[in-house]
Amino acid sequence: MRNFILCRNLTKVYSNGFVAVDRISLGVKRGECFGLLGANGAGKTSTFKMLTGELDVTRGNAHIGGLCVRTELKKVHRSVGYCPQFDALLDEMTGRETLSLYCRLRGIPEEEISSVTSTLAEELLFTQFLDKVVGSYSGGNKRKLSTAVALLGNPPLVFLDEPTCGIDPVARRHLWECITRIRDRGTSVILTSHR
Repeated sequence: MRNFILCRNLTKVYSNGFVAVDRISLGVKRGECFGLLGANGAGKTSTFKMLTGELDVTRGNAHIGGLCVRTELKKVHRSVGYCPQFDALLDEMTGRETLSLYCRLRGIPEEEISSVTSTLAEELLFTQFLDKVVGSYSGGNKRKLSTAVALLGNPPLVFLDEPTCGIDPVARRHLWECITRIRDRGTSVILTSHR
């Protein structure tokens, strides 16, 4: 089976000379869950930022679904869901509004948005907060909403940067079960953890 994501000698050196990622090479097949583990500052988030185009790659290369991250980034974005380490959410919007906005950006048909939104909120255990403004959410519920955004449109690859940070043990176990289900449906999952 071919790798859906393939990194070869991926390197990030910041302008001050700090080497954040030093020649990482890895391959992840379709339907595989891969963990990047390490202490804070180990380069996990920098790796994700390079793979999603948030940071330029200094050296090396990566391909996602056969597309080059350095030269075909717009096409790569169609295949990727991303939950960043720090939630990129608008505090003034409700969870429902947030998911509806991202559904539209992902091209989900208007008549399916309500169903998709409700299903994800139910799967990730934040239905009771769906109509509250995100600014009132706990850190754990913000992580759940960010994870839901990453899963919209069933992308073939999902990056989850510290997805369980701030989530209580019961919800954490439920999130792992949800990740297992999406992996079993053929989605490749790459996640980070410092634990």
